[in-house]
Amino acid sequence: MAMIALDNQPFTAVEDEGFVDLMAHMQPKYCLPPRRYFSETMLPQMYDESKDKALQLIKNAESLAFTSDLWTSSASNESYVSLSAHWIDDNFIRRSLVLNANAKHFPLSHTGHNICQMFEDMFDDRQIAESRRHCLVRDGATNMALGSNMVGIA
Repeated sequence: MAMIALDNQPFTAVEDEGFVDLMAHMQPKYCLPPRRYFSETMLPQMYDESKDKALQLIKNAESLAFTSDLWTSSASNESYVSLSAHWIDDNFIRRSLVLNANAKHFPLSHTGHNICQMFEDMFDDRQIAESRRHCLVRDGATNMALGSNMVGIA
């Protein structure tokens, strides 16, 4: 699963002839699981483990700054939002972390209220109390300004 995730490979890579031959050469008795095992079992497990690690990283941050953007794909006409956290740790090392797996689907209308609720949901999901939210860097769109103001991190 790490190979698939780190190398941005499709799940079908585990069925490619060269990979199957390599695994048979390296460990002839190993029975390679099917791609569904990786997509339905290993990926969710890896996501949960990564999310837990991320929560541990930001848990001790006294103050967090955020960057965010909301956009609509011209290819699919679907909207997505990004949210990243930035802080300085106890050793004065600058840290950054993408909080919502690169881009989260945002099917709602782009109103300030919906954007505010989306931010609240993401902060609640990651256990980031309002007192730890320092600022949010975003574009100048009126709806993003309203949503971030409503959530209290203009």
